[in-house]
Amino acid sequence: MIRRLGLTVLALGFFTLIFSSRPAFAADGYLHVTSTPAGATVLVDGKEAGKTPLLTTAAAGKHAVLVTLENYKNATQSVTIVAGQVARLDLTLEKETTPTTNGRRWGDIFRGGKGNLTVTSDWKNTQVYIDGQKHTQNAPFTIKDMESGFHSVILVNGDYAIHDRVLVQNGKSVTVEKSFEELKKSWTTASATASAKEALAAKYAALPARITIQLVKSTSKTSKSDQPFSFQYRKTGTEEWTVKELEWGAKETETFEVEKGTYEFQMIAYHYKDEDILGGILTQRKKVGEGRVTLTKELVRDTLYTFTLTYDGKSSLTNKLEEKAINTKLE
Repeated sequence: MIRRLGLTVLALGFFTLIFSSRPAFAADGYLHVTSTPAGATVLVDGKEAGKTPLLTTAAAGKHAVLVTLENYKNATQSVTIVAGQVARLDLTLEKETTPTTNGRRWGDIFRGGKGNLTVTSDWKNTQVYIDGQKHTQNAPFTIKDMESGFHSVILVNGDYAIHDRVLVQNGKSVTVEKSFEELKKSWTTASATASAKEALAAKYAALPARITIQLVKSTSKTSKSDQPFSFQYRKTGTEEWTVKELEWGAKETETFEVEKGTYEFQMIAYHYKDEDILGGILTQRKKVGEGRVTLTKELVRDTLYTFTLTYDGKSSLTNKLEEKAINTKLE
């Protein structure tokens, strides 16, 4: 129970409710590529992803990044993508001193000319579609003198399909080698992982909310008392109150946890010596998983303030504030 101490002090504080963090289940991360000069073509693992500046998604793990621009030397770099995070590459391209390749401008490797494309697979009877057209042969095969540039390659076998985008360069050979066995394994693993994630999510769904009580800095400076600030709380439906105290200090905090449910918080506002001091209570949501009760309007002295906070065990918080005269009977 909170007891009036007969002090000429107005107890001001705020409740900050911070919910336990949930794991991010995103399977992909992000890749942000910039270059000087801008407008360069970005290839990730041999596939064209766009032009700089570029922000694109990428599967978690290691990837090879190639950045190319006409009349500039290629820039290559390995990057590791972390699920739910952004990996950044900022590359300065070096000017090509001799902007020709075998008597041809560098850009001609992508525009005009011919190269060779080989497609292989670990499963027999794999059909192949190139630029949307079914090829006359099943993999493996080689197409000679293919027009240079980017081409779409889709391998199909039974219920499985693998898509790739490959760059054929003038005077060079490139191979598309795909494993349906690995694809099948990854699907099986993904299914098992999804089940595990659902179980983990259910486990985290019932985590307690972590509540931090902290005195407002300006209040601490104004107070003329060395007595602690007291408040109490209990879960609705229970009889016992839990009492907490904070020493007067700008950085003093009290942290505890509450489970899913509705809780009653009580604090008493005592009067400052300075009649003009303003306080008050405001509820706001800073972000998902965080709520705050702070003081922003004039408090009435000798008043019991009751906060009713409801936590759903996940990320939802609702709050209700009541003001009662101090002579209201306290339990």
